[in-house]
Amino acid sequence: MVRNPSNPTVQEIKGWAYSAEVEPHQEWELFLLWKGQFIDYLAYASDINCPKENFS
Repeated sequence: MVRNPSNPTVQEIKGWAYSAEVEPHQEWELFLLWKGQFIDYLAYASDINCPKENFS
């Protein structure tokens, strides 16, 4: 669960990426860009076990 979608923690982002939850906010993609954890995002996108592997 993401407490503040406009400023998620790194742990919340990873938890969301490996869950079946939908985006916690309609601007979620934008908030993720602002957070800037691109190395982490690449790791999630490269992991075939990550449910959000194809999230865009």
